[in-house]
Amino acid sequence: VMKRLWRPLPWLRKSACAKLENQLGRHAQRRGRTSEDEFIAFSVRRGDKASENFTFASLDQYIIAAEKAAVTHFHGGRNETDIYSNPKKMPTIFVATDDCTVMGDFRSRRPHWNFVSECDDNTNHQSNNGFRINDMKRWDSEATDAHFRKFMVELIAMASAKYFIGVLYTNVTWWVLFMRSQDPSTFKILTTPGTKNREGIDYW
Repeated sequence: VMKRLWRPLPWLRKSACAKLENQLGRHAQRRGRTSEDEFIAFSVRRGDKASENFTFASLDQYIIAAEKAAVTHFHGGRNETDIYSNPKKMPTIFVATDDCTVMGDFRSRRPHWNFVSECDDNTNHQSNNGFRINDMKRWDSEATDAHFRKFMVELIAMASAKYFIGVLYTNVTWWVLFMRSQDPSTFKILTTPGTKNREGIDYW
């Protein structure tokens, strides 16, 4: 039902897909890859979720989950140690986030990995403090459009990635689940305080 009711306008879908392909391709060329190579998507939500008493997943949790996924779903090596010693086996990672400060943190932790994000595009409406819904009332039309253009690219990336890693405390995770058609084993929810035994798709 969701897929029948929610259909982005053709011009918006085309624009977002072209932007995503360009981002993946631009970064892939540096690594001898193409924009058509399979990739992992992270969903990192911060911002006003702190006021809802959620404890954010650590960036190391994302990295550990990605190393495991590279072994189990990308033929990246025999184990996570193999991935760490040979970063070329690590697929590209698209990071969808409302807090662009995480990009520097991810890259400092794994400098040889290929991280891609809308945060790398200086024309986007970016946030270094995370999304806060109350801020939207102060946005003009240009800022609002930029926010949703960024979000559309991120949604398509998360839906089309071979493997998704996200958290329970954002509705974005479940919207992406509705959009995806991949095997459920490619949809990973990180464990965070207060969400124990609620991380699986079966919960929804």
